[in-house]
Amino acid sequence: MTEEKVYEYVTATFGEDHAKKLRNIRTGGDNNQKGSQYEKNFAVKKICEIYYGQSPIEKVFLSSQTDGFVDDLTIEYRDCFVKRNFQAKNTSSGSAKWNSEHQERFGMQVSIDQNCLGFTKSYQHLVVSCRKTAESNANLIPSEYRGVYFSDYFTGVKKSIALLQDDIDLKKSLKQMCTNDNFNTLDTAFTYLSAAWDKEDKPRSVADILGVAKLMSKPDIFRDAIQENLEIPEWLHQLCSFHNVSVHVEYRRYVFEFNGFESTFSQLGQPSDADIISFKGSLPTFVKWIMCFTAKELTG
Repeated sequence: MTEEKVYEYVTATFGEDHAKKLRNIRTGGDNNQKGSQYEKNFAVKKICEIYYGQSPIEKVFLSSQTDGFVDDLTIEYRDCFVKRNFQAKNTSSGSAKWNSEHQERFGMQVSIDQNCLGFTKSYQHLVVSCRKTAESNANLIPSEYRGVYFSDYFTGVKKSIALLQDDIDLKKSLKQMCTNDNFNTLDTAFTYLSAAWDKEDKPRSVADILGVAKLMSKPDIFRDAIQENLEIPEWLHQLCSFHNVSVHVEYRRYVFEFNGFESTFSQLGQPSDADIISFKGSLPTFVKWIMCFTAKELTG
C-alpha cells in the first residue's frame, strides 16, 4: 500500500517526528478535501495546460491532498516518470513567503518521490497569488535548487469570469478547447472542468477528467476537441453492486476490481436478459464474461 510505504520511508529516513508531521498534514488535507477555490481554479488551469502539452493526456495523472509534504496538487507524468508537486498559498504574507520550512519540505518530497515512489525526476512549486511575493520567493530559493524548486504566480480571484479576464493563457486554452470565443461559453466550460476535477479524490488522468466534463456538458460545448467518456449502463451497475465488484471508467476504458484482481477493456458487449440472470446467480460466470473482453483486446 503506497500510503504505508511512504510513512515507513519517512520514519526510517527522517525520523518519527517528521512521520507524525506528515500524518498531520494528511489529516488536514482530508478535512479540506479538494482544498480551497484557489486550489481548484489552479488545478483547472493545469488541466488546460496539459491538454495542449506534449505528454499524452491519458498518461498524466492529477491528484490532491496526497501523502506528501507538498500536497495541494500533484501531477504525475507516467510516460516519463516525472512528478510535479504544488503548494498553493492564496496570500502575499506569512506562509506564502519562502522560508526554511518550505525548503525542508521540498527536500523531503524530492527524496520520497525519487527514492520511495520511483520517479526519475521530482519538481516542487510554491504557488502564490501575489506577483511581487512570487518574484521575491524566486530570488530567495538557493541557487543550487533552482530548476528543481520553483516560485509560481497564479491569480487569487475566485470567480471564473474574473479569472478568465485576468489569465490570458487560460482564456486562450478554453477558446481552443471549445472552438468558440464567446465569453459565457468559456465560463461554462471552466465550470464543467472544475466540477469534473472535483468529482473524485483518487488520482485521475487528464483524459478522464476531460471526458467527465464532456459528459456533463449538455449541450456539448467541447465538441470534437474532447472525446466523450464511456458511461456505465444501469444493468452493469446493478450486477457489480450485487457481487461487490467495483467498476469505474478511466478515459474510455471500463475498470473492474475484485479481491485485488483488476480487469480493463474498452469495448463492452450487451448481454441478453438470460445472461444477466445467469451472471447474477454466479459470480464466476460474471467474472469469466468480463475476462472474455480483456482477452479479446489482448489477442486482437
